[in-house]
Amino acid sequence: MSCALSATIAVSAQSSGPLVVHQYELSNGMQVWLNEDHSQPVVHGAVVVKAGGRDCAGTGMAHYLEHMLFKGTEDIGTIDYASEKVYLDSIETCYDLIAATSSSVKRDSLQKEINRLSIKALDYAIPNEFDRLTANIGGTKLNAFTSYDCTCYHNSFSPQFIAQWAELNSHRLLNPVFRLFQSELEAVYEEKNAAADSQFDMILEKMLEKLGDENPYSKSIIGTTDNLKNPSLSEMKKFFNKYYVGCNMGLILAGDIDASSILPLLESTFGRIPRGDKPERIPVPVPDFSSREDYPIKVNFPMIKASLNVFNGPAAKDADYPAMELALSLLNNSFSTGSLDSLINNGKVLAGEVSVLDFFDEMGLIAMITIPGIPFGSLNKAEARCFKEVERLKAGDFAEKDFESLKYDLVKSYKRCLETSESRFSIMIDVMSQDRSWDSYLSQVESISSLTSEDIVRVSNKYLGDNRIRFHKVRGTYPKDNLQAPSYETLSPKNGNAVSDYATRLMEMPYDTLPPRLVDMNNDIRKVAVNDHVTLYYNGNPVNDVFELTVRINKGIFEEPMISPLTQLLGLSGTDSLSAHDFSMSLAELGSDLSFKYKNHTLEMVLTGFDDRIGPSLDLLRHFMKDFKPEKSALNTVISDTKMSRNAFRSSGNSAIFNGMFNYSLLGNQSPLLRQPTEKDLKSLGLKGMKELFNSLVEYDFDVVYSGGLSPEEVVNEISGHLDVECPSGKPESSFFAYREYEQPVVYIYNVPGARQVMSITYQNVATPENDHDSALLGLMQECYGGSMASIMFQEVREFRSLAYTSSSTLQKPLPNVSSPSAFITYYGTQADKFPQALELVDSLIRTMPMTDLCFDSAVRSIISRANNGYPSFRALPEYVANLELFGYGEDDDASVVRGLPGITKQDVLDYHEKSIGNAPCSYFIIGDKKNLPMDALRKRGRIVELKLSDIYR
Repeated sequence: MSCALSATIAVSAQSSGPLVVHQYELSNGMQVWLNEDHSQPVVHGAVVVKAGGRDCAGTGMAHYLEHMLFKGTEDIGTIDYASEKVYLDSIETCYDLIAATSSSVKRDSLQKEINRLSIKALDYAIPNEFDRLTANIGGTKLNAFTSYDCTCYHNSFSPQFIAQWAELNSHRLLNPVFRLFQSELEAVYEEKNAAADSQFDMILEKMLEKLGDENPYSKSIIGTTDNLKNPSLSEMKKFFNKYYVGCNMGLILAGDIDASSILPLLESTFGRIPRGDKPERIPVPVPDFSSREDYPIKVNFPMIKASLNVFNGPAAKDADYPAMELALSLLNNSFSTGSLDSLINNGKVLAGEVSVLDFFDEMGLIAMITIPGIPFGSLNKAEARCFKEVERLKAGDFAEKDFESLKYDLVKSYKRCLETSESRFSIMIDVMSQDRSWDSYLSQVESISSLTSEDIVRVSNKYLGDNRIRFHKVRGTYPKDNLQAPSYETLSPKNGNAVSDYATRLMEMPYDTLPPRLVDMNNDIRKVAVNDHVTLYYNGNPVNDVFELTVRINKGIFEEPMISPLTQLLGLSGTDSLSAHDFSMSLAELGSDLSFKYKNHTLEMVLTGFDDRIGPSLDLLRHFMKDFKPEKSALNTVISDTKMSRNAFRSSGNSAIFNGMFNYSLLGNQSPLLRQPTEKDLKSLGLKGMKELFNSLVEYDFDVVYSGGLSPEEVVNEISGHLDVECPSGKPESSFFAYREYEQPVVYIYNVPGARQVMSITYQNVATPENDHDSALLGLMQECYGGSMASIMFQEVREFRSLAYTSSSTLQKPLPNVSSPSAFITYYGTQADKFPQALELVDSLIRTMPMTDLCFDSAVRSIISRANNGYPSFRALPEYVANLELFGYGEDDDASVVRGLPGITKQDVLDYHEKSIGNAPCSYFIIGDKKNLPMDALRKRGRIVELKLSDIYR
């Protein structure tokens, strides 16, 4: 019996545990999948509709509808639906007239009439009541997505609210009302604009157009610009009535539920949805790549040559999929031992990577990217080298030992994906969308054990043949469609503090009042001193036989920036007696792997494997820590990647610049992006310096974070017997930086010529709380401003006025051992022509907090729910506690806020706001095309400072 077979049997043997998914069908044909897991006090719920972008190719209808199903029903989101309906019906007629005319004059007239009718309808609407109700019944992470094959509505919630959740989320699907459509349409425009400013999104869209060959997968999910400008509410209703029927939908619940008793509740709620007729779905034709066409793709990266060869491949639900995954792992894998990995490690190519693209349920794709050395490498030669390795794979030219080890690793990775209720929840959504059963998915996982080298050769020859499409990079950018801001009047809701009769009834439903489950640092895990230098943070594994053991040296990139490239070098290196390939394969033969991570304050060596092989795995880790030997080719790869990352940052558009500006706003010259090593630094330090740096780091005291099936005592014995636990350098010193303080307002501007959007950050200092009461006040203020879809920034900027797609706020608190003010930050992205209005609006929101009673009540409930629903998984729990101790916390980070909530009123929060940020200096960080910015208005807000790349990125 092979190692892989033993591992797979361990998966199937857990059929009575948390891997079980109970599958039912309600009386209306709706599928129900239930996964019971009490390890965390949270439930993850989703409704999956088998309708997506492929079912409305190019129109964006499925995506529009996803947005509109947050707007309420005939009972939710209105104070008087009968009166509101008069105006909504007229709005629907106007949109149908717009879709039927090409006259710009008539269209403009109709838009103004829609605006007038929308203002009238707003007399009756309660904006975003659904979002607020979700927060009030313990909901967090409320969201939805539209893929090519499905639409999914999902969130997490506290388990005592299961009856309320089922009532609310089934009711939203009974009689939805498409109110506030004009403003939501503008939010979709903003989403389209953000995609246009993202170079990656534009490149992907252009490639999918070619790969789909006019099939439904070749069309944009959001929709074309023409379709966005010609929406039809009557067509949207037809789409809803066709696809949103019981026999075409599924319900998924995973987490802290009682699967044996919940079905009657689900039948009485979700069973109300009309059964309907199963929509006919025409299979998507798989395109023929036999023409071997070659297309240029515009990429605005200097110096880099690149190609992408795309083959037809198996879709995730196909029987060949596991074999193809395993075949591709012989080319690239996490151990860096694949034949393409060897080309990279030996400096033959800068990048040679192949992977399955899981974009679609019915069309599988395999893509191989090739990048030669910078700047003078030959793309043709690099491609020839990569294809030579593909041909070796097709010929079966690989070691059986490597094949068996990688098979063992694939089983382990599937086990890891099934460990938590949240990760299983995500997989369940994918599997249901693919029209598969859960058992068929588990059977596919188990089939890995029976794969042979003959299967690898078979699928490699079947899919990696001569039929493919090639894309090659040319320097340039794509033109952007122009979706201008409308000229009609902004909508101003009048019922922001109103409550529908439905909402009252929902909140009167009984539920158990339970305190949030917070982390108990002393009792939720075991903390054991191995000796004076090494501390174990331990938690058991109730799910499988896979351990994770992390050696944490408490020194990260804030203390030593060179740790970032060192981490990459470690992953490419071996020891004085084992090459990088041989070292990785020695681990793989045990079913183990070793990876390296850096964080702000830690360097981490993460060892995973099977419990019964932990000793030999630790021996290899000790050997690496003692006898690490970097190779010149590996260092050259790190240097080349550093250079490529810098070029990519320059060309990535607003999103990358936003990350740089955000770090600069908080930390100034201490930003990690300004302290990161350059190619020159790496060359100067060299192999000797890198080895000396690592040798110095492993002499410090370290922590071990473990989750697995061994007892704490057994883990201590394994650590003591297989690792060097004598650390002569003692405890490392940490560098915890204070956040910037701005005594006078400054306006920082980063010019991005041609950007269609403007991204804006506001930054204000606020005193860090010193007691529970102030912690709760600050937490409530942030929650009201940016905690959820019911927050002020989301509602006022996006929902009410359609000035942004992304709009929120965040609170950055310093660590307990740092004497520093906190930072209150708002951020949003808007069309350039809307920015002056957005700028004025956000300023007014900061200065005068428009908090309603409902906003306050929702914020209180959200803080409690988020604290409860965020309780860590069994793997994350020991690391969470270790971080709390490292950063100077004596208890769960949420504890002080939760303790301080009782007795606080809305007026207390308003008074706190006025005292803390209402009149505090505000600095601005603006990213966009300078020629479109209102410079006079910005000068009135503070001293103008124009930033360049070197100010935010080294």
